[in-house]
Amino acid sequence: MTTTTTSTPTSNRPPARRIQRVSDREQLRTIVGEWKRYITARMFKDRAGVYHPFVLNNLVQERASTTGDTTEQRRRLLTRVCETSTLYLNPTFSKSHPKRHLATESCGIIVLPATTINGCHLHGFIRSPRAHPHGVHVVAAALMTAFRTKNIWVSGATELQQDGKSLDYLSKTWKQEQRDWSALEFVPALVFKRLVNMETNVLTKPPPKPVINQWTPRLVTRRKSDD
Repeated sequence: MTTTTTSTPTSNRPPARRIQRVSDREQLRTIVGEWKRYITARMFKDRAGVYHPFVLNNLVQERASTTGDTTEQRRRLLTRVCETSTLYLNPTFSKSHPKRHLATESCGIIVLPATTINGCHLHGFIRSPRAHPHGVHVVAAALMTAFRTKNIWVSGATELQQDGKSLDYLSKTWKQEQRDWSALEFVPALVFKRLVNMETNVLTKPPPKPVINQWTPRLVTRRKSDD
């Protein structure tokens, strides 16, 4: 007697790999959406600074102290760029104590690394003090020097002036380009942290105390004769 075994048709099997890809895309879309809202809120609340979109291509990075630690290497270079630019715009600031620089008058960079078949490049936004309209050009020049490239694009308009156009572009997925949203950073971190603290710890004036003088009416209780 021969027995036949029935197997589940291939078409009815759950496409595990496809489901995983869809789940990954949904998770990435959530992360990107949260970053977009946070970055936009930061730009709106930062009344002392302006944010210009930029792209830095053809990167030639210096060797890091830790072999293969590209993130630490990039963070160190960008921090140096921001501190140098801040000192150029504010010559009276301390050269040996960058942590004492006023956050409102400091330069910063929001950086989003990306990779294509041509190599790695950086998207992001240059934060420059509103009091120094040419500050964005100072930071751009420092970026080209630090990363040894002249291939840089900086928008003439701020991100808020163009209604978040660059963030909308960066949030889209492109097959030819991989953007590492998990490596997005605010550099220097201390500058942005102090800016946030200034917004959340706003000092409010205490309510004025009432002034009592001879013209202020007072409630006087009369004593009864039998008291």
